[in-house]
Amino acid sequence: MSGPLADLRQGDMRAVLAAMEPDSVDAVVTDPPNTIQRQRIKRGDVVLRLVNRSSDTRIFANIINRYHSYMNHVDTTNRRLCWLVYLNRDGAFDLAGAIGICSAALRVGVRDEKIGWDDTERLNALCMMANNYRFCLFSPNCGSAVLAALRYESPIAWHQRYGDELVALETFVKPPWEGSVYKADNWEFWGMTKGWSFSRAPVGLWKQEDSVRGELARTDPDEAIRRYASHKSGQHWAVQKSEPKLYYFHSLVSDWRAKLMPVAEQRIAATQAALWLRRSSK
Repeated sequence: MSGPLADLRQGDMRAVLAAMEPDSVDAVVTDPPNTIQRQRIKRGDVVLRLVNRSSDTRIFANIINRYHSYMNHVDTTNRRLCWLVYLNRDGAFDLAGAIGICSAALRVGVRDEKIGWDDTERLNALCMMANNYRFCLFSPNCGSAVLAALRYESPIAWHQRYGDELVALETFVKPPWEGSVYKADNWEFWGMTKGWSFSRAPVGLWKQEDSVRGELARTDPDEAIRRYASHKSGQHWAVQKSEPKLYYFHSLVSDWRAKLMPVAEQRIAATQAALWLRRSSK
């Protein structure tokens, strides 16, 4: 849950909706966030609507920018799927937040050590993992249900969009937040990151813009990077020092390790078979 509910006012959600085109919102929040009945929300009560329209993208961005405790909306240069979160309240669908996944982090020490893959296995298998890079709700008591819905919906959408099987999710939580909502949904805490981040200028996204930045990205990408890239290095990519974060992991299939490391699993199985044969022959 992002943002203290005690600080939300009845007009807050109206302010989010007011920034949108009148016909861009399919559901209207009828209950102010701080007066919604505190009831147990089940996964079946949650509806995730995939963001496919520019109007939905604006809603998603505004929700993140206004309600997330410490993160803003960003355009990522990699794979990305975002959803608007709705709650079914007796047939009325109330907008309750936003959630998104993107490509898994290229390298994470605690993750890579825990999984045990080598560089080749990691690079071949990262297409089957995704990072829950944004999660923001302004309706209480539904975090676990929303994450459960994400675990159900994301493999379907990922395969439809990118053609790869999605077998695991990861996420990073910035201290002092502890990731309580992930713990409640049985995500595994694997440790702290070392505090380095890899960033790349989203030139491909800029080129799609109808703007001065978009025109410059199409005609002179290097100059666009020098002028607009957030890392200010003048390069297409940069490695920067960042704050260490808590790393959480959740598998989506029981044989996730075998799918992420098929060669390693075959090697382990062969070794175990050889040991069994050796012992049985004695």
